[in-house]
Amino acid sequence: LDTVQNTLRDERISQVLEYLRSLDEVPEDITAQLCAKVCLSPSRLSHLFKENVGISLHRYLAMDKMRKGYIHFQKYGNITEASMRAGFDSPSHFAATCKRMFGISFSEFVKGKQLSCISLARIADYLDCSVDYLLGRTDKPEINK
Repeated sequence: LDTVQNTLRDERISQVLEYLRSLDEVPEDITAQLCAKVCLSPSRLSHLFKENVGISLHRYLAMDKMRKGYIHFQKYGNITEASMRAGFDSPSHFAATCKRMFGISFSEFVKGKQLSCISLARIADYLDCSVDYLLGRTDKPEINK
């Protein structure tokens, strides 16, 4: 996000990204929090976010929530703990989101069902980020795209 940060035209979107990076989870009322933080309506925030970042706020939040879930799983080793800490309503919601976004449930991934490099590249492409960002190896989504 450092490179994205440098190309932003609107300081309010910079504040939004900085705030999101500071969170360990994505709370249910995040859009309302962000709107209050930068004094914008939900529709204006969504428009400015897409204009400045290149992806919708909704898609970014889903990607960030999945990424935080992965990071929490690495830290705690428990899908339930990871999903709740990332801000999902339940472990099944986390698994369903993973399955919808990536074609594989998180538990299948953890049990050793390997993703091919091609699948990983497709997932990163779908999320409009790098494989390194997807795997939590960088905070810069555009690196090595």
